Amino acid sequence: MPTAAPAKTQAPPDSGTVFLIAGTDEFEVSRRARDLVYRLCPESERALGLEVIEAACDTIEEATSAVSRCLDALRTVGFFGSSKLVWLRSASFFYDGKPGKYEEVKRAVAELTEEIKRGLLPGVRLVISAAQVDRRTSFFKTMEKAGAVEFFNLPEKSYKWDEHAGQVLRGMLEQAGLRAREDVVRLIVDRAGTDSRQLFQEVEKLSLYVHGRAEVTAADVLDIVAPARERGYSELTDAFGKRDLTGSLRVARQLLQQKESAVGLIIGLENRVRELLLYRTALDRRWVRITGSPDWPKVEWSASPEAEAFFSALPNDPRKANAFWSGILAKMAGRFSMEELQRIQRALVEEHGRMTDGSAQADVLLEWALIRCLGVVREKK
Repeated sequence: MPTAAPAKTQAPPDSGTVFLIAGTDEFEVSRRARDLVYRLCPESERALGLEVIEAACDTIEEATSAVSRCLDALRTVGFFGSSKLVWLRSASFFYDGKPGKYEEVKRAVAELTEEIKRGLLPGVRLVISAAQVDRRTSFFKTMEKAGAVEFFNLPEKSYKWDEHAGQVLRGMLEQAGLRAREDVVRLIVDRAGTDSRQLFQEVEKLSLYVHGRAEVTAADVLDIVAPARERGYSELTDAFGKRDLTGSLRVARQLLQQKESAVGLIIGLENRVRELLLYRTALDRRWVRITGSPDWPKVEWSASPEAEAFFSALPNDPRKANAFWSGILAKMAGRFSMEELQRIQRALVEEHGRMTDGSAQADVLLEWALIRCLGVVREKK
Protein backbone atom coordinates (compact mmCIF):
# COMPACT_ATOMS: atom_id res chain seq x y z
CA MET A 1 0.00 0.00 0.00
CA PRO A 2 1.26 3.53 -0.58
CA THR A 3 2.76 5.77 2.10
CA ALA A 4 4.23 9.22 2.15
CA ALA A 5 7.64 7.64 1.58
CA PRO A 6 6.60 5.31 -1.26
CA ALA A 7 7.82 1.78 -1.05
CA LYS A 8 10.73 1.03 -3.32
CA THR A 9 10.13 -2.30 -4.99
CA GLN A 10 12.39 -4.10 -7.44
CA ALA A 11 9.97 -6.94 -8.17
CA PRO A 12 6.21 -7.53 -8.21
CA PRO A 13 4.93 -7.78 -4.61
CA ASP A 14 4.64 -11.60 -4.45
CA SER A 15 7.34 -12.69 -6.91
CA GLY A 16 10.94 -13.61 -6.20
CA THR A 17 12.59 -15.48 -3.35
CA VAL A 18 13.89 -12.75 -1.00
CA PHE A 19 12.00 -9.76 0.40
CA LEU A 20 13.07 -6.90 2.66
CA ILE A 21 10.44 -4.71 4.34
CA ALA A 22 11.81 -1.96 6.54
CA GLY A 23 11.17 1.55 7.86
CA THR A 24 10.53 3.70 10.88
CA ASP A 25 6.73 3.28 10.65
CA GLU A 26 6.87 0.05 12.65
CA PHE A 27 3.15 -0.71 12.40
CA GLU A 28 3.12 -0.44 8.62
CA VAL A 29 6.29 -2.55 8.36
CA SER A 30 4.77 -5.22 10.61
CA ARG A 31 1.43 -5.18 8.78
CA ARG A 32 2.95 -5.32 5.29
CA ALA A 33 5.33 -8.13 6.29
CA ARG A 34 2.54 -10.17 7.89
CA ASP A 35 0.27 -9.72 4.87
CA LEU A 36 3.07 -10.73 2.51
CA VAL A 37 3.99 -13.80 4.56
CA TYR A 38 0.37 -14.91 4.72
CA ARG A 39 -0.02 -14.54 0.96
CA LEU A 40 3.20 -16.36 0.20
CA CYS A 41 2.39 -19.16 2.65
CA PRO A 42 -1.35 -19.99 2.80
CA GLU A 43 -2.79 -21.11 6.14
CA SER A 44 -2.95 -24.75 5.05
CA GLU A 45 0.85 -24.76 4.53
CA ARG A 46 2.01 -22.80 7.61
CA ALA A 47 2.29 -25.69 10.03
CA LEU A 48 5.13 -27.27 8.05
CA GLY A 49 6.06 -24.56 5.56
CA LEU A 50 6.60 -21.43 7.70
CA GLU A 51 9.49 -20.82 10.07
CA VAL A 52 9.42 -17.55 12.03
CA ILE A 53 12.63 -16.35 13.69
CA GLU A 54 12.22 -13.49 16.17
CA ALA A 55 15.04 -11.01 15.57
CA ALA A 56 14.27 -8.03 17.84
CA CYS A 57 17.56 -8.42 19.68
CA ASP A 58 19.36 -6.34 22.31
CA THR A 59 22.60 -8.29 22.79
CA ILE A 60 25.37 -9.73 20.63
CA GLU A 61 24.42 -13.28 21.62
CA GLU A 62 20.75 -12.80 20.69
CA ALA A 63 21.62 -11.26 17.32
CA THR A 64 24.19 -13.87 16.29
CA SER A 65 21.83 -16.63 17.43
CA ALA A 66 18.96 -15.21 15.34
CA VAL A 67 21.18 -15.03 12.22
CA SER A 68 22.48 -18.56 12.84
CA ARG A 69 18.95 -19.96 13.13
CA CYS A 70 17.98 -18.10 9.96
CA LEU A 71 20.92 -19.63 8.08
CA ASP A 72 20.05 -23.10 9.35
CA ALA A 73 16.47 -22.62 8.17
CA LEU A 74 17.56 -21.40 4.73
CA ARG A 75 19.88 -24.39 4.29
CA THR A 76 17.15 -26.91 5.07
CA VAL A 77 14.56 -27.89 2.49
CA GLY A 78 10.87 -28.15 3.37
CA PHE A 79 9.30 -31.38 4.56
CA PHE A 80 8.86 -33.94 1.78
CA GLY A 81 10.36 -31.48 -0.68
CA SER A 82 7.58 -28.93 -0.19
CA SER A 83 8.12 -25.16 -0.36
CA LYS A 84 9.37 -23.31 2.72
CA LEU A 85 9.16 -19.69 3.87
CA VAL A 86 11.55 -18.25 6.46
CA TRP A 87 10.54 -14.99 8.17
CA LEU A 88 13.28 -13.09 10.03
CA ARG A 89 10.94 -10.84 11.98
CA SER A 90 11.60 -7.36 13.46
CA ALA A 91 15.36 -7.55 12.96
CA SER A 92 17.29 -4.92 14.91
CA PHE A 93 20.88 -5.46 13.71
CA PHE A 94 21.04 -4.22 10.10
CA TYR A 95 22.29 -0.74 11.01
CA ASP A 96 25.19 0.69 13.01
CA GLY A 97 23.52 0.69 16.41
CA LYS A 98 23.25 -1.82 19.21
CA PRO A 99 23.71 -4.70 18.60
CA GLY A 100 24.47 -4.22 14.88
CA LYS A 101 27.64 -2.20 15.48
CA TYR A 102 29.58 -5.08 17.02
CA GLU A 103 32.04 -7.07 14.91
CA GLU A 104 30.56 -10.46 15.86
CA VAL A 105 27.15 -9.34 14.61
CA LYS A 106 28.61 -7.80 11.45
CA ARG A 107 30.32 -11.10 10.65
CA ALA A 108 27.05 -12.97 11.12
CA VAL A 109 25.21 -10.53 8.83
CA ALA A 110 28.01 -10.86 6.27
CA GLU A 111 27.50 -14.64 6.27
CA LEU A 112 23.77 -14.19 5.72
CA THR A 113 24.55 -11.76 2.90
CA GLU A 114 26.78 -14.30 1.17
CA GLU A 115 24.07 -16.95 1.51
CA ILE A 116 21.60 -14.65 -0.25
CA LYS A 117 24.15 -13.83 -2.96
CA ARG A 118 24.64 -17.54 -3.73
CA GLY A 119 20.90 -18.01 -4.09
CA LEU A 120 18.49 -19.95 -1.89
CA LEU A 121 17.64 -23.60 -2.23
CA PRO A 122 14.79 -24.45 -4.63
CA GLY A 123 11.43 -23.86 -2.98
CA VAL A 124 12.91 -21.75 -0.13
CA ARG A 125 11.99 -18.07 0.28
CA LEU A 126 13.06 -15.43 2.79
CA VAL A 127 11.17 -12.43 4.20
CA ILE A 128 13.06 -9.96 6.42
CA SER A 129 11.29 -7.20 8.32
CA ALA A 130 13.31 -4.54 10.14
CA ALA A 131 12.90 -1.09 11.64
CA GLN A 132 16.18 0.31 10.31
CA VAL A 133 18.54 -0.80 7.56
CA ASP A 134 21.76 0.96 6.60
CA ARG A 135 21.53 1.50 2.84
CA ARG A 136 25.32 1.73 2.55
CA THR A 137 25.94 -1.87 3.60
CA SER A 138 26.63 -4.88 1.43
CA PHE A 139 23.56 -6.54 2.97
CA PHE A 140 21.20 -3.83 1.70
CA LYS A 141 22.79 -3.68 -1.74
CA THR A 142 22.51 -7.46 -2.02
CA MET A 143 18.84 -7.43 -1.02
CA GLU A 144 18.17 -4.59 -3.44
CA LYS A 145 19.76 -6.55 -6.28
CA ALA A 146 18.42 -10.01 -5.38
CA GLY A 147 14.81 -9.33 -4.44
CA ALA A 148 12.06 -6.89 -3.53
CA VAL A 149 12.72 -4.02 -1.13
CA GLU A 150 10.03 -1.84 0.45
CA PHE A 151 10.37 1.05 2.88
CA PHE A 152 7.69 2.56 5.10
CA ASN A 153 9.30 5.59 6.72
CA LEU A 154 7.79 8.28 8.91
CA PRO A 155 8.73 11.82 7.81
CA GLU A 156 11.59 13.33 9.77
CA LYS A 157 9.83 16.72 9.92
CA SER A 158 6.80 16.87 12.22
CA TYR A 159 4.93 19.27 9.91
CA LYS A 160 4.81 16.49 7.30
CA TRP A 161 3.18 13.92 9.62
CA ASP A 162 -0.37 14.87 8.63
CA GLU A 163 0.39 14.49 4.93
CA HIS A 164 2.05 11.13 5.56
CA ALA A 165 -0.88 9.94 7.68
CA GLY A 166 -3.32 10.98 4.95
CA GLN A 167 -1.49 8.90 2.36
CA VAL A 168 -1.28 5.90 4.69
CA LEU A 169 -4.98 6.29 5.48
CA ARG A 170 -5.97 6.40 1.81
CA GLY A 171 -4.18 3.11 1.28
CA MET A 172 -5.96 1.57 4.27
CA LEU A 173 -9.35 2.74 3.05
CA GLU A 174 -8.70 1.36 -0.41
CA GLN A 175 -7.61 -1.97 1.03
CA ALA A 176 -10.82 -2.08 3.07
CA GLY A 177 -12.94 -1.39 -0.03
CA LEU A 178 -13.79 2.12 1.13
CA ARG A 179 -13.35 5.55 -0.42
CA ALA A 180 -13.51 9.08 0.96
CA ARG A 181 -13.11 12.63 -0.32
CA GLU A 182 -9.92 14.44 0.56
CA ASP A 183 -11.64 16.60 3.18
CA VAL A 184 -13.04 13.46 4.85
CA VAL A 185 -9.58 11.85 4.89
CA ARG A 186 -8.22 14.96 6.54
CA LEU A 187 -11.07 14.94 9.07
CA ILE A 188 -10.19 11.38 10.08
CA VAL A 189 -6.56 12.36 10.61
CA ASP A 190 -7.62 15.46 12.55
CA ARG A 191 -9.70 13.32 14.90
CA ALA A 192 -7.63 10.15 15.16
CA GLY A 193 -4.11 11.57 14.91
CA THR A 194 -1.19 10.38 12.81
CA ASP A 195 -0.31 7.02 14.38
CA SER A 196 -0.70 4.26 11.76
CA ARG A 197 -1.96 1.70 14.27
CA GLN A 198 -4.71 4.06 15.46
CA LEU A 199 -5.69 4.89 11.87
CA PHE A 200 -5.96 1.20 11.05
CA GLN A 201 -8.30 0.66 14.01
CA GLU A 202 -10.47 3.60 12.93
CA VAL A 203 -10.72 2.21 9.38
CA GLU A 204 -11.86 -1.12 10.80
CA LYS A 205 -14.51 0.70 12.85
CA LEU A 206 -15.67 2.68 9.82
CA SER A 207 -15.86 -0.46 7.71
CA LEU A 208 -18.24 -2.02 10.22
CA TYR A 209 -20.19 1.19 10.73
CA VAL A 210 -21.03 1.90 7.07
CA HIS A 211 -22.51 -1.63 6.60
CA GLY A 212 -21.00 -2.34 3.19
CA ARG A 213 -21.49 1.19 1.83
CA ALA A 214 -18.30 2.18 0.01
CA GLU A 215 -18.38 5.97 0.51
CA VAL A 216 -17.29 7.24 3.94
CA THR A 217 -18.84 10.61 4.76
CA ALA A 218 -17.92 13.33 7.21
CA ALA A 219 -21.04 12.42 9.22
CA ASP A 220 -19.76 8.84 9.56
CA VAL A 221 -16.43 10.12 10.84
CA LEU A 222 -18.02 12.44 13.38
CA ASP A 223 -20.25 9.60 14.58
CA ILE A 224 -17.71 6.81 14.98
CA VAL A 225 -14.11 8.12 15.00
CA ALA A 226 -13.09 9.12 18.49
CA PRO A 227 -11.53 12.60 18.58
CA ALA A 228 -7.97 12.93 19.85
CA ARG A 229 -7.89 15.73 22.40
CA GLU A 230 -4.83 17.39 20.92
CA ARG A 231 -6.53 17.72 17.51
CA GLY A 232 -9.77 19.25 18.78
CA TYR A 233 -8.71 22.84 18.18
CA SER A 234 -7.96 22.05 14.54
CA GLU A 235 -11.34 20.42 14.06
CA LEU A 236 -13.13 23.50 15.38
CA THR A 237 -11.10 25.96 13.32
CA ASP A 238 -11.62 23.86 10.19
CA ALA A 239 -15.41 23.86 10.62
CA PHE A 240 -15.23 27.60 11.30
CA GLY A 241 -13.16 28.17 8.15
CA LYS A 242 -15.86 26.41 6.11
CA ARG A 243 -18.47 28.86 7.48
CA ASP A 244 -20.26 25.87 8.98
CA LEU A 245 -22.10 27.31 11.98
CA THR A 246 -23.93 24.07 12.84
CA GLY A 247 -20.73 22.04 12.62
CA SER A 248 -18.77 24.61 14.60
CA LEU A 249 -21.32 24.62 17.40
CA ARG A 250 -21.44 20.82 17.49
CA VAL A 251 -17.65 20.51 17.67
CA ALA A 252 -17.38 23.29 20.27
CA ARG A 253 -19.95 21.62 22.52
CA GLN A 254 -18.19 18.28 22.17
CA LEU A 255 -14.85 19.83 23.08
CA LEU A 256 -16.33 21.66 26.05
CA GLN A 257 -17.78 18.35 27.28
CA GLN A 258 -14.26 16.96 27.04
CA LYS A 259 -13.21 19.74 29.46
CA GLU A 260 -11.36 21.77 26.82
CA SER A 261 -10.86 25.42 27.74
CA ALA A 262 -13.30 27.86 26.11
CA VAL A 263 -10.58 30.52 26.30
CA GLY A 264 -8.14 28.21 24.55
CA LEU A 265 -10.68 27.48 21.84
CA ILE A 266 -11.42 31.11 21.14
CA ILE A 267 -7.68 31.85 20.99
CA GLY A 268 -7.42 29.10 18.36
CA LEU A 269 -10.19 30.79 16.37
CA GLU A 270 -8.44 34.17 16.63
CA ASN A 271 -5.23 32.62 15.31
CA ARG A 272 -7.07 31.05 12.40
CA VAL A 273 -8.75 34.36 11.48
CA ARG A 274 -5.35 36.07 11.48
CA GLU A 275 -4.16 33.45 8.97
CA LEU A 276 -7.26 33.97 6.83
CA LEU A 277 -6.74 37.73 6.84
CA LEU A 278 -3.24 37.18 5.50
CA TYR A 279 -4.47 34.90 2.72
CA ARG A 280 -7.41 37.22 1.96
CA THR A 281 -4.92 40.06 1.54
CA ALA A 282 -2.85 37.93 -0.82
CA LEU A 283 -5.95 36.97 -2.81
CA ASP A 284 -7.17 40.57 -3.09
CA ARG A 285 -3.76 41.77 -4.26
CA ARG A 286 -3.42 38.82 -6.64
CA TRP A 287 -0.29 37.56 -4.94
CA VAL A 288 -1.71 34.07 -4.75
CA ARG A 289 -3.92 31.98 -7.02
CA ILE A 290 -5.85 28.84 -6.03
CA THR A 291 -5.37 25.90 -8.37
CA GLY A 292 -5.93 22.14 -8.15
CA SER A 293 -9.14 20.26 -7.47
CA PRO A 294 -11.81 21.10 -4.86
CA ASP A 295 -10.61 18.23 -2.66
CA TRP A 296 -6.92 18.95 -3.22
CA PRO A 297 -6.45 22.72 -3.56
CA LYS A 298 -3.03 24.13 -4.31
CA VAL A 299 -1.64 27.63 -4.56
CA GLU A 300 0.61 29.51 -6.95
CA TRP A 301 2.44 32.48 -5.46
CA SER A 302 3.28 35.66 -7.34
CA ALA A 303 6.93 36.62 -7.75
CA SER A 304 6.19 40.37 -7.75
CA PRO A 305 8.49 42.71 -5.77
CA GLU A 306 5.52 43.87 -3.66
CA ALA A 307 4.68 40.31 -2.66
CA GLU A 308 8.32 39.56 -1.89
CA ALA A 309 8.63 42.64 0.35
CA PHE A 310 5.36 41.83 2.15
CA PHE A 311 5.95 38.13 2.81
CA SER A 312 9.66 38.32 3.61
CA ALA A 313 8.87 40.74 6.46
CA LEU A 314 6.54 38.23 8.15
CA PRO A 315 7.74 35.98 11.02
CA ASN A 316 6.29 32.96 9.17
CA ASP A 317 6.32 33.24 5.40
CA PRO A 318 3.21 31.37 4.11
CA ARG A 319 5.01 30.62 0.85
CA LYS A 320 7.24 28.21 2.78
CA ALA A 321 4.33 26.33 4.36
CA ASN A 322 3.07 22.91 3.30
CA ALA A 323 1.55 23.30 -0.18
CA PHE A 324 -1.62 21.37 0.62
CA TRP A 325 -2.20 23.28 3.86
CA SER A 326 -1.64 26.61 2.06
CA GLY A 327 -4.27 25.55 -0.46
CA ILE A 328 -6.73 24.75 2.34
CA LEU A 329 -6.20 28.14 4.01
CA ALA A 330 -6.46 30.04 0.73
CA LYS A 331 -9.68 28.21 -0.06
CA MET A 332 -11.06 29.09 3.39
CA ALA A 333 -10.08 32.73 2.97
CA GLY A 334 -11.88 32.78 -0.36
CA ARG A 335 -15.16 32.10 1.46
CA PHE A 336 -14.95 35.45 3.31
CA SER A 337 -14.56 39.02 2.22
CA MET A 338 -11.93 41.22 3.87
CA GLU A 339 -14.73 43.18 5.61
CA GLU A 340 -16.27 39.99 6.99
CA LEU A 341 -12.96 38.76 8.37
CA GLN A 342 -12.30 42.12 10.02
CA ARG A 343 -15.77 42.05 11.60
CA ILE A 344 -15.22 38.47 12.77
CA GLN A 345 -11.88 39.38 14.27
CA ARG A 346 -13.47 42.22 16.28
CA ALA A 347 -16.24 39.89 17.50
CA LEU A 348 -13.78 37.26 18.69
CA VAL A 349 -11.62 39.81 20.50
CA GLU A 350 -14.71 41.26 22.23
CA GLU A 351 -16.01 37.87 23.39
CA HIS A 352 -12.52 36.85 24.48
CA GLY A 353 -12.37 39.99 26.61
CA ARG A 354 -15.75 39.18 28.18
CA MET A 355 -14.47 35.69 29.04
CA THR A 356 -11.46 37.06 30.88
CA ASP A 357 -13.38 39.72 32.83
CA GLY A 358 -15.94 37.13 34.00
CA SER A 359 -19.02 38.97 32.72
CA ALA A 360 -20.61 35.67 31.64
CA GLN A 361 -19.89 31.94 31.45
CA ALA A 362 -17.04 31.23 29.07
CA ASP A 363 -18.78 28.31 27.31
CA VAL A 364 -21.87 30.46 26.63
CA LEU A 365 -19.69 33.27 25.29
CA LEU A 366 -17.86 30.84 22.99
CA GLU A 367 -21.15 29.73 21.41
CA TRP A 368 -22.31 33.33 21.12
CA ALA A 369 -19.02 34.24 19.45
CA LEU A 370 -19.58 31.51 16.85
CA ILE A 371 -23.11 32.76 16.20
CA ARG A 372 -21.91 36.35 15.89
CA CYS A 373 -19.20 35.35 13.45
CA LEU A 374 -21.03 32.82 11.27
CA GLY A 375 -24.72 33.49 11.84
CA VAL A 376 -26.98 36.23 10.60
CA VAL A 377 -26.62 38.77 13.39
CA ARG A 378 -27.17 42.51 13.02
CA GLU A 379 -24.11 44.24 14.46
CA LYS A 380 -24.46 47.58 16.27
CA LYS A 381 -22.81 50.45 14.43
